[in-house]
Amino acid sequence: MNGSTVLVTGGAGFVGSAVARRLSAPDVGARVIALDNLHRRGSELNVPLLADAGVEFVRGDVRNRDELAVGGRPIDLIVECAAEPSVLAGYDGGSRYVLDANLGGLMNCLELARERRARMIFLSTSRVYPVEQVNALAVHETATRFVLEDKQGVPGASAHGIAEDFPLSGVRTLYGATKLAGELLLAEYAAYGVEYVINRC
Repeated sequence: MNGSTVLVTGGAGFVGSAVARRLSAPDVGARVIALDNLHRRGSELNVPLLADAGVEFVRGDVRNRDELAVGGRPIDLIVECAAEPSVLAGYDGGSRYVLDANLGGLMNCLELARERRARMIFLSTSRVYPVEQVNALAVHETATRFVLEDKQGVPGASAHGIAEDFPLSGVRTLYGATKLAGELLLAEYAAYGVEYVINRC
């Protein structure tokens, strides 16, 4: 990564700011640009931490292609952390922001990756798994938490957690649905030569 230019979207968020600071650390040595619209309350508190780590902060929105373009600078890697991550987002009757930020923003990132020949890391979520399927898993309670039983009635679930072959059919949340749709879009953009990794954090 030494010398590479990395654009971290959602770069002032909880995860994005940690990723941006780590990538700019001397042992990694990337030139990092953190783009964030500061929509989520508290994200502005991470801006000074980014500056202290040598990360360039750009106030911009993934929904706006011109702001996302960061002045036409070359980009080697896009780490897509921008999202409206609330599982309740959109259920108050206003789903436009979660859809525009999570899907529209990702589309803009994908187009930028295609145009700049950049690779992508997409931060997805465990919320892609259907709520009813997850709630039906066998667990036992310990003093501090619930633990998954080793034997489950569905593939992809064990005491080790949930794996990629866990069933995806069912209702999740708007947040989870937009992230799952984003994973599918990434796979389609491979046809344009966009190399990517999906992390269901």
